[in-house]
Amino acid sequence: MGALERDYILTRRNKWKPQFWVRIKDDTLSLWRHSREEFEMFKEELKTLKHRDERFKNTDFIFEVENEVDGKPGIPFCDVRLMCNYVKACIRREVYRKLSNTFVHLNEKSNGPQYLKDGILRGFLHRNDIVSSTPEAHAKELELLANIFIRNGYDPKRVDRIISSWVPKAERDNTTREDRETETQGQEEEARVVLKVPYVKGASEKLKKSLKKAAGVDVVFSGGVSIKQKLCAKLKPAKYPMEKQGTVYMIPCKDCSRPYIGETKQPLGERVKQHKAKTAAADMLNGPAYHTFHHDHKVDFEGALILDTEKQTWLRKTKEALFIRAANPGRELTQVMNQDRGYTISKCWDWAIPETRRKMEWAQRKKNPRPSDHS
Repeated sequence: MGALERDYILTRRNKWKPQFWVRIKDDTLSLWRHSREEFEMFKEELKTLKHRDERFKNTDFIFEVENEVDGKPGIPFCDVRLMCNYVKACIRREVYRKLSNTFVHLNEKSNGPQYLKDGILRGFLHRNDIVSSTPEAHAKELELLANIFIRNGYDPKRVDRIISSWVPKAERDNTTREDRETETQGQEEEARVVLKVPYVKGASEKLKKSLKKAAGVDVVFSGGVSIKQKLCAKLKPAKYPMEKQGTVYMIPCKDCSRPYIGETKQPLGERVKQHKAKTAAADMLNGPAYHTFHHDHKVDFEGALILDTEKQTWLRKTKEALFIRAANPGRELTQVMNQDRGYTISKCWDWAIPETRRKMEWAQRKKNPRPSDHS
């Protein structure tokens, strides 16, 4: 859509360029100053782009147009109904709902904290403040919201109290700079203590009120452990090691004890395929390929194993260097297939070498368990 707008719709070369054009996702609002016949010609020209531009050869343009002059009360655009007032030369706005809207929201009897249910209504009140541009549209939306939430089981008195006590955000933000600074300083002086507990209807509200009053502790509710989590925790299929991404890996040799240690952000299987291809092409800059042809050994690509996983690139490269140093403590690289030590790291990391070596040995035992490991 961006290329279509830039090169064909909003360009000066377009003799039917719209006077106004704004797009959000696939909804577009435009002001057309030409005739209806010219609009139909414009649509047909856009549909022929697939034959004239290689970028759109697999694209079918379908235009669904709603006109304000078709006797409809305004144009719906992104949940907002826009209506032209030709007398005052302005555009009026009100909240728009599709005919398929069921007016069903979180029921009052559902198991959830009351402030969450009240927050849903306040969210709709905030949208009404932003969208509705006239007092009539604003009052109409307030009445509709009250009826909707009463239909969903909410107490009418509570609904009326929330609506009557609602203060628009514009008025809430209308505070002086000194008041905001004073409030911020007071919040910084008092450290906030938050307690997270599972929600239990009835008891949780009393606990929150008591802790706030007695110790100034804010209670936040969580959903707790669901039945699905209890029953299906172990049903998630295990990820095949060769599919894992962001790994530090080791490839052993079938004829000696010298491994190749590397890191990759790709799936490990893809990286192993690349090593195989470079070995087949006799790329002497590749560690396993050089080891294969220089020593006449067979590298065990199928026996590749994961030493560690890490998403952050710099930390993954640091771990790779630690594993290389653990496998080859000396200056000369005589105990690994690697042709360099990888990431340059400080000697301050030497304290981690023993633990890194143990981790490497554990990974090898896990791949090839000894008889004593099963006893």
